[in-house]
Amino acid sequence: MECPQIAAASLARGWCVLPFDVARDQRAAAVQAGLLQPSMLADREFARALDALEHWLLGPLARRN
Repeated sequence: MECPQIAAASLARGWCVLPFDVARDQRAAAVQAGLLQPSMLADREFARALDALEHWLLGPLARRN
């Protein structure tokens, strides 16, 4: 059985990273809908910028890539 503190920390981390997951999903949906042109380079730059923002804002709560 998981310790309540670990479960609470996991839940808090999940809520913190949620906006970044939503941003990734929204970009993918925009590409799929044809609103953005599919581009591997643009995808890479978007992912790098979003990852940097996540690490800057969340610090130790950010995911490690």
